[in-house]
Amino acid sequence: MSARRFYITTPIYYINAEPHLGHAYTTIVADAAARAHRLLGESVFFLTGTDEHGQKVERAAQKAGLSPKQFADSIAQKFRDLVPLLNVSNDDFIRTTEPRHYAASQELWRRVKANGFLYKDKYEGWYCTVDEVFVPETQLQDGRCPICGNAVEWIAEESYFFKLSAFQGRLLEHYRANPEFVVPAVRRNEMVAFLEGGLEDLSVSRTSFKWGIPVPDDPAHVMYVWFDALTNYMTAAGFGQDQGRFETWWPADVHLIGKEIVRQHAIYWPAFLMAAGLPLPRQVVSHGWWLMDGAKMSKSKGNVVRPHEYIDRLASTRCDISCSARWCSARTPASATRASSRATTLTSPMIWATWSAARRRWCIGTVAGSCRRPTRHWQAASRSRCSACRSRA
Repeated sequence: MSARRFYITTPIYYINAEPHLGHAYTTIVADAAARAHRLLGESVFFLTGTDEHGQKVERAAQKAGLSPKQFADSIAQKFRDLVPLLNVSNDDFIRTTEPRHYAASQELWRRVKANGFLYKDKYEGWYCTVDEVFVPETQLQDGRCPICGNAVEWIAEESYFFKLSAFQGRLLEHYRANPEFVVPAVRRNEMVAFLEGGLEDLSVSRTSFKWGIPVPDDPAHVMYVWFDALTNYMTAAGFGQDQGRFETWWPADVHLIGKEIVRQHAIYWPAFLMAAGLPLPRQVVSHGWWLMDGAKMSKSKGNVVRPHEYIDRLASTRCDISCSARWCSARTPASATRASSRATTLTSPMIWATWSAARRRWCIGTVAGSCRRPTRHWQAASRSRCSACRSRA
């Protein structure tokens, strides 16, 4: 393995409905960054996958006349099938229903509990099933979820609580010491303002449904979907199963996500890790939304565009590098070239910096996806063939 490594993740996509263009976009941007780092000769681990637990999935399965497992298998496969259609170079595809993920999630729970940050009490309050988030009364907007605008439900049940309030100071200190922890700055400022407003302890288990990972030593409870889902990033890195692999790949360098789940990744997730005594990810990169008729493209609202039509339309071009970055290449050009338009995504500076630093030709096979060697093929511009796959430049 090379001295330098790079671990990038997409969010794991929720399977209450089929994939849409927004999922394809996030995956392609992450793929562009992963390919750029491979071209620099770095060892890269690129993870994507599906989030398959929770009340919303259980209800969607009931509506479809299927068991939750049958429903999860069918929808997860559609997300998995999209990956090769996009010619994405991910190294792993994780599902939260896999045994390895159950083991990792339960190990994280045990560590957090052993350190004294979990306790049992009764939860009463508003819950948004669409976004799987608890919504304080003060944050309701006209009685609806402030994130998605859907109706919320009042729930009252026994629950384990995570002592999130204990981490306000440590999280603020981390933000001050690491100003690039969350980008862009507007999202960082939102998270700092949220922290400065004070934190309440977080309900992290449910008893009113069963489709989830059982809490260790208390199977009447299943884990709150975000405690379960966020752990996937460590599961794939070997947490709780392969310590050598985990030490190699953790912490992640970049969590690439949509702006609607920044709080979960930039407050809940680092707090869980602090409670377990584990390293924090280096950066959370948030991008904006794809809009349809001025509104966020959403499976719940049904205003989505499926990516397959565009994949078929653009298949002849085979452009495998995100054209929203400052450089792109298709199969036919002799070398990757700088795009003429100004970069529009947050990952563009990283990709452009990679291209600027290399300033050399690279293998068409790598750009087109046929050459998978994670090495810097072109050591000098004078070379005429790729040293790994022998493709011409």
